[in-house]
Amino acid sequence: MFNYIVAPKLAVVNRFLHIFLIFLCITDNDFPHYAKYYISQAEAAKMGDKAAYYIIDDKKAAIRNGYRFDLWAYDMDTQLGIKC
Repeated sequence: MFNYIVAPKLAVVNRFLHIFLIFLCITDNDFPHYAKYYISQAEAAKMGDKAAYYIIDDKKAAIRNGYRFDLWAYDMDTQLGIKC
């Protein structure tokens, strides 16, 4: 029972983890990040001051609801050479 149900799921998790760890080694603490970058004028009006963190563009916000992949560095101190 274990082999038929759990093993395929573990294989997918292991492959993802393997790719993720290789990516971290190659890019030095950067990893792909899916985040919202673009908002529409209507969303900006509802958000108020928080809209300043986004790019307001109706055309780009319509594509995938404004979400995009980018590289996010989780350890910028190390990236910048700052020793804490």
